[in-house]
Amino acid sequence: MKPIVRARILNKAVFRALSVSLMLAASAGSLVSIAAEPTIKLKAKQEETFKRPACAAADMKNFMCYNPQMKAATQLQQSEPVQKAFEATVGRAQKHLDSLKPSADKLVIFDLDDTLIDDIPYYAQPEPRDFSGWLHQRPVKYHESVLKLLKTAKARGFSVIYITGRRANYTLPTAEQVQELHWDASYTRPLGLPLSSEAHKKALRQMLRGIGYTIVLNIGDQVTDHDLPIDESKGEFLLPNVMYTVY
Repeated sequence: MKPIVRARILNKAVFRALSVSLMLAASAGSLVSIAAEPTIKLKAKQEETFKRPACAAADMKNFMCYNPQMKAATQLQQSEPVQKAFEATVGRAQKHLDSLKPSADKLVIFDLDDTLIDDIPYYAQPEPRDFSGWLHQRPVKYHESVLKLLKTAKARGFSVIYITGRRANYTLPTAEQVQELHWDASYTRPLGLPLSSEAHKKALRQMLRGIGYTIVLNIGDQVTDHDLPIDESKGEFLLPNVMYTVY
């Protein structure tokens, strides 16, 4: 099986079918799910220590719910207890990866914001924040342990992709931001659809499995990055984030 590396053609071909399925689902109302709080289903004995913000549907912007005390939240996010939990989760993901036999048809999926890329400096800024400007800041502030995980996966022969909840109008600056890492494929969220990040990422994972790939590791800071229940033994690794919740 061909790896999805060098597969911009695959991206375009699959995107047509995916777009049709997303539009059909959206028209049926099945993709838009706005709840007071996403259901966190973790495997037994795995509990989150640090509470994620929750808000009413009316308070959400672009399917996101922000901590109303953002300054305090950014301080907590970079505190020793949260960072220790973050690094411990990445460490377990690394051990899981090390236990796997590599193959080009095995996928390692990364989220970007506050998974691979450390956005704490952005959220620590006073409002209004300029996300477009943040995307052009260099050097990119990576979480070094996650960057190491990515490089290890690539070096061992896994296919490595990112699926981000960023909208498609950020596709080019996002690609430029992380192009040095030589991704096998990348996906942003389509414009023009009332599409939650959860629905977007779930549809893409289903599509990738449908064309023959096995997702062996999926790491992200949001519940909506993952298949539920979140089970680390199946390669699902949820990082702590007290700054915002993505739906």
